[in-house]
Amino acid sequence: MKYFEDFAVGAEFECRSTYQVSLEEIKSFARKWDPWPYHLDEERAKETLIGQLFAPSALTFCISVKLAHETEYYEISTVAGLGIDELRMPKPVLPGDALRLRMTIVSKRESKSRPGTGVIATRTEVLNRQGEVVLAYVLSALVNKRPRG
Repeated sequence: MKYFEDFAVGAEFECRSTYQVSLEEIKSFARKWDPWPYHLDEERAKETLIGQLFAPSALTFCISVKLAHETEYYEISTVAGLGIDELRMPKPVLPGDALRLRMTIVSKRESKSRPGTGVIATRTEVLNRQGEVVLAYVLSALVNKRPRG
């Protein structure tokens, strides 16, 4: 187990694998959670700026959570997530994309209201095979400091 003190601002973490996004997964997720025609129908998707069917951003976010758990950062003793800021989707995720994840600690501070804890903010970036960022956000979490004793 790792604690607040074990991490420094600027530290980077990468997932240990990639995640291949299939056409069927995109359609299945979209049918249940985000049924826009451009996520479900190849012909309708051709009419969009992207010009082809693409993944819902919510699916990409879910994939980012899975991949984040494959980083060394997630050996940390987390109390709770506090919020997500700066969520951006600069590029579409297309069927067949292989996604990977990079996390960078952008800030940390001791908690003023909860002794024995600190707040760490990480920038999470999901990248496609070409190394382009397809989803990015900053996640703040309350984490335990090392127990004394």
